[in-house]
Parts: sequence; C-alpha cells; structure tokens
Amino acid sequence: MAFPYVSEVKELAISLPPRDTDSVVVRGYKSGGGSVVDNDKYFLIVCSVLSQAEADKFIAGQSGNYTYKVLAKNGKYRVYVATGNSVNELMKLKYAIADDYPDAWVHYSR
Repeated sequence: MAFPYVSEVKELAISLPPRDTDSVVVRGYKSGGGSVVDNDKYFLIVCSVLSQAEADKFIAGQSGNYTYKVLAKNGKYRVYVATGNSVNELMKLKYAIADDYPDAWVHYSR
C-alpha cells in the first residue's frame, strides 16, 4: 500500500505482558475469588451504560462465573468484574479476560 508523503514504512512489533494472573492480587475476578474492597481505586470495567436498569440487564445477560458489580458515578453506570490498588494489577487481568471482554478497560476512581 502506498502512502503519500511517506518515504519508508516500518513494521512495529509490540510485546504484550504475559496472560498469567497467578501473581496478581485482584479482588472480585471470579465468583468466590474474593470481594471488592471499598477503598480500591482501580476498576476493571466491562460495560458502561446510562442507567442502573441497563447495567442490571447487561449483568442478567452474562454467562460465566464472573462477579459483576456496578460503579454508579457522575450519571454513568459502569459494570466491573474486579478492583485493585494499581493499574498494573488490573492490566494483567484485562489481558487474561480479553477472550470474554475484548473491550474491557481500567477506570481510576478518585
């Protein structure tokens, strides 16, 4: 493919962290895998909607053994499956659940 004004195109290789979550301490990942801690600052979000009813509908339609909770803040309702104290904790987990939730993202809550 030719790009105007580009004299050279290079391929970029990016390595992703391993999908191993054994060393990650995260609360709430799987049912029975722990509880969500109120003072955790990071949330692994799998869905963001505009009402509690939509969040409840999303949760009801899910299969699998994740623990789903809702973070309601600033008029947004975010469904999350885990909390943690660092973004790195949850980024590892994000890659581990990518097959189920490829658009999951980490949210920082003040």
